Amino acid sequence: MLYLINPMNKRIVLVLLSLAYFSNGLFSQQPGGQGKMPAEGIISGIVVDGTGNPVEYATITLFSLRDSSVVNGGISDVKGHFKLSELPLGAYRLNIKLLGFQGKEINPIYLFPKGKGKGEGIEQDFGTIALSNSEISLDAVNIVADKNQVQYKIDKKVINVSQDLNSASGTAVEILENIPSVSVDIDGNVALRGSGNFTVLIDGKPSVLQGTEALQQIPANIIENIEIITNPSAKFDPDGAAGIINIILKKKKSLGLNGVANVSAGTNDKYGANLSLNYKVGKFNLTGGFDYRDENRLGTGISNREVYTPDSTFYTNSSADRNMKHGGMGLQLGVDYYLNDNNTLSLSSRFGNRKFNRTSSTLYHDFTSPASTEDYYLRTSDMGFDGFAGNYSLDFEHKFKKPEQKLNVTLNYSTMDGTRLDNQNKYITDANGLINDNNPELNKADQIGPSNDYRYKFDFVSPIGQNGTLEAGYQGRNEIEKENYVYSTYNSVSGLWEVDPIRSNDINFSENIQAGYSTYANKFLGFEYKIGLRAEYYNRLLDQLSINEQFTMNRFDLFPSAYITRQLTKSKQIQLNYSRRINRPGGRQLDPFPDYSDPLNIRSGNPYLEAEYVDSYEFNFQNQFKQSFISLETYYRRTNNLITDVTYKLGGDTLLRTPENMNHDNSIGVETNANLVINKWWRINASGTVYYYHLIGIADGVDISNESVNWNLRLNNSFSFKSKTKIQLTGFYNGPSATAQGTRSGFFFSNVSARQDFLKDKLSVTLTLQDIFGTSGFKSTDRTDNFYSYNEFKREARIVTIALAYRLNNFKQKKNGDRNGGEEDMNMDIQE
Repeated sequence: MLYLINPMNKRIVLVLLSLAYFSNGLFSQQPGGQGKMPAEGIISGIVVDGTGNPVEYATITLFSLRDSSVVNGGISDVKGHFKLSELPLGAYRLNIKLLGFQGKEINPIYLFPKGKGKGEGIEQDFGTIALSNSEISLDAVNIVADKNQVQYKIDKKVINVSQDLNSASGTAVEILENIPSVSVDIDGNVALRGSGNFTVLIDGKPSVLQGTEALQQIPANIIENIEIITNPSAKFDPDGAAGIINIILKKKKSLGLNGVANVSAGTNDKYGANLSLNYKVGKFNLTGGFDYRDENRLGTGISNREVYTPDSTFYTNSSADRNMKHGGMGLQLGVDYYLNDNNTLSLSSRFGNRKFNRTSSTLYHDFTSPASTEDYYLRTSDMGFDGFAGNYSLDFEHKFKKPEQKLNVTLNYSTMDGTRLDNQNKYITDANGLINDNNPELNKADQIGPSNDYRYKFDFVSPIGQNGTLEAGYQGRNEIEKENYVYSTYNSVSGLWEVDPIRSNDINFSENIQAGYSTYANKFLGFEYKIGLRAEYYNRLLDQLSINEQFTMNRFDLFPSAYITRQLTKSKQIQLNYSRRINRPGGRQLDPFPDYSDPLNIRSGNPYLEAEYVDSYEFNFQNQFKQSFISLETYYRRTNNLITDVTYKLGGDTLLRTPENMNHDNSIGVETNANLVINKWWRINASGTVYYYHLIGIADGVDISNESVNWNLRLNNSFSFKSKTKIQLTGFYNGPSATAQGTRSGFFFSNVSARQDFLKDKLSVTLTLQDIFGTSGFKSTDRTDNFYSYNEFKREARIVTIALAYRLNNFKQKKNGDRNGGEEDMNMDIQE
């Protein structure tokens, strides 16, 4: 947030902001003092920030040098590009402004033919023009302007994580709790507009892990921003029915050595630490990092189940204590080598040991009606993963002589190798839960095997005409998984674990995808548009070695995308877009071999499962006024071949859960978001979503169609004080929803955080209290003619965390950029 330190400065800034709201009519007025010179001049350029990223919506104003009247103007597009055409020849000065950045002026500009006086040509391209973050000196203290929490671009929302105090500790999941379009349940499962089927990218590259599991492994304080792409263009992989969550990590390219170190600790054994370093010298930019995590999340739950047979009802009641543990250590290493001005070679890697465990201790009471049996027992469970995960990427970028024309080549390799364990033990108890069993049932299942992902892609970008841009590319992708599932039972007589060959399982799974795409963007009659088409050939093979069967699938699919944007005024914009997406089942969903880890709840895959296909439409409106911002987004999403877990009754009280393709579902909703600057010390970000969900399908011959109206609200209050103190208060409510065979209740939680900066902003201390009122919990029910199930869960509440961050060489260095776009490192803060 821009701090206005006194009424006089406030009036000055308001005057400057008003320039951004000049009407097109004003810009079309005749230039004062220029006479009737030929209107054939052109001025263009590309606006970027201090790190070289394009700056969209910068206000471009051209003034007459003679009398300072406004001659022409406009705004920069999504790529930072601007172009002022049909300009009368004359002498000018060019002003570039955007809230949160220092203004830039190019003066003088002599728009005359070369050789005529001071003429520098009637077409002048100023190349890259860098803007730095704005600062205001207040009693010898430098204050950096806050960015808006949410920024809208033609095909995505960009969330500036630096405004979220929750980023001081925890993972990407904690940050996503405060982000529009995203919801997080109390188990930490992430959903994008109500769907858990989304793709996770890290710096635009595929993650070795996917979905919620990937997000739970990324430390929050190494994230620069998060991109929410609900309707990706044809350039992106179409995987992920709901869209893409792209995590952009902090990576500074300032000269010399700089970095940040973070440590955190929380109640009930929650610890984390990481270090990020960057060193730029000559033609090299080196990055390195380390992260460590050891965190427990506690919870309790109850469950009641009824299974119906013609002559009896089987009842199972249970209560559980549960602990989710995330841990591991990782390294990040990278190097950028600038061969020359037009060629860059980059190598990046993230690798390390990753651990996840979910342990539970559950007391059961089984009985029947009419009464015949009654059992009390304890089940302990230990499920998780322990192994190595790595991602390695080699990138080459070549810039051609033609401005904005470039070629990118990327080679990417991801691997994961380790053991997925599932230990299940059963002990006979009395009615009070006391163990009286000398011969307990001890079972374990170890799933061992590597997973490898190989990708290569070529992306070409070239301007076409005055405003057009053509993108085209090719991508190859090959994924190979080998899984050896070993089920063992403990023999108390021999004291040895004995492999059960009937319940053990071996599979090989592979996918091969070859894809080509092209997109074209341009402007027409005041509209900006972007259309694209992606073609993919898909081949999959599931080799079920245990039953000696192979299941194959071959498909050819087309994935179109389209965007249309209209800038109504300087502050109002509308947008219409469409994309087709896909969600392909993985090897575990396809494997038909039953999983007997829980004898009462058997799981099995479906080798004939088909991919989901999603058609997604959006219509959006954005309005910026002064320092505030409001958006309204409407969307409709239809999923065909919907993949849904369905439960069937087997013999006795045993249930089987397996994925199936339903008919389809529909979601239609409205989402609103507001960034409101109340005054210089109080900022509000509020968002809400309401959507109607309708599921249509049949399972086990029964119509399980269901519908619900779902909604959520999110409120984030941020307070900033002159004492370098920031306080953030957040609240989130997620309303009830429908499932394939039942309902799920709503839940609410709230957090408060406070941060204090010391040592000239080099040291920051953040204190956080999560779930202030202890309200985070949910209830769910499933019901058919054959069974009824009720579950209730409550997670650990009132978690207190303290986090410290220390920045190395946290200085601000300014260089005067030249009018041809020379390098300008204006702000070298590594902000939290």
